[in-house]
Amino acid sequence: MIGDGIARVTVEDGRYEVTWDPEKLPERLDSLAEDGSRQTESGDLADLFDGEEPVLTSVELDGRWYVTILGTVAHYVYEDAEREAGLDGVELEEPDYDAVADDVEPVVGEDPEEVVANLVEAVNSGDLDQLLANFPEDLGRPLRPYVPVLEDVLEDEGFGEEVDLEVAAEDLELTTEDLDDGRVKVVVEGGRFSAEATDEYGGSSGSLTVDGDCVTVEEDGHDGDTGCLSESGVADELGVDEIFFVLSQADGGYQLDPAATAIEYGAVVVDNLTGALFDELVGELEDEV
Repeated sequence: MIGDGIARVTVEDGRYEVTWDPEKLPERLDSLAEDGSRQTESGDLADLFDGEEPVLTSVELDGRWYVTILGTVAHYVYEDAEREAGLDGVELEEPDYDAVADDVEPVVGEDPEEVVANLVEAVNSGDLDQLLANFPEDLGRPLRPYVPVLEDVLEDEGFGEEVDLEVAAEDLELTTEDLDDGRVKVVVEGGRFSAEATDEYGGSSGSLTVDGDCVTVEEDGHDGDTGCLSESGVADELGVDEIFFVLSQADGGYQLDPAATAIEYGAVVVDNLTGALFDELVGELEDEV
């Protein structure tokens, strides 16, 4: 236990088993099923991790414990940063693990436009705790301990109050589609997202404009490049033909849910993946390597 409602779990020993059964693949992946038969691999975790003992971060939510991927990644990132800082004779701020148990009021919106407005306000405020409050509790809670660490680093590196960051979301055109479990898919039909940072030495700005499935990126007022999903062979074949994000219900409103968004994109890809396309993607990856 490293705090109230948060624990660090070290996997000291154990075994693993992985089974590949091509007969359970859908028909559209028949070509993969023809390439092999059912296989099972098992062994000791110590051998799998070359003797290292993996560490997982676990948090308590509603009386039950869950492994948190974000918390685990944050732990390893902090350890690496602490090691590098030590080599430079710098001591990083300690994470405040007790912050996991803080009773934080979630920031929610009644509709997608208000959710985006809340996020814009949080970024412009520079308040990291407020920013995390805009995301689902299971994502924000394991990251709260590292807020003072990041604030200390930003201040030491001169990225504190001396830098004025202003973001905006304008001319939004959004359509919605209800998913299961109270989630809502929000398709961005159009809109402009911009950011401007200024300090005592000057400033820089950038923007991202969405028009259907096309995105135009501009930097410091220069004409930017435009890319469209429909013009991307891989995206088109995988069925990724729109730009969207997913909202989840929370405290009588909605919040942007990055995890649910990633899962929804993944579901689209899986539903459109065929054996021939899989072979093509693997071939392109091998060529790049």
